Amino acid sequence: MEQGQPAAIKAIGGILMSKSYWLTPEEVLRRKKMKKNLVYTSIVFATIILSALLTIVSNQL
Repeated sequence: MEQGQPAAIKAIGGILMSKSYWLTPEEVLRRKKMKKNLVYTSIVFATIILSALLTIVSNQL
């Protein structure tokens, strides 16, 4: 930490964040990977549900 910088402020990736948001670089990467996996999983489930709904609607015509 630089001299004269308040202890309650830390720069992460060039962004000043409050102490309650401090994360280690490993935690940041873990969260990014988890969010990425969640987005991909959500896309798969949304596609499955949409396909099922379209199949049901097309069979009723």
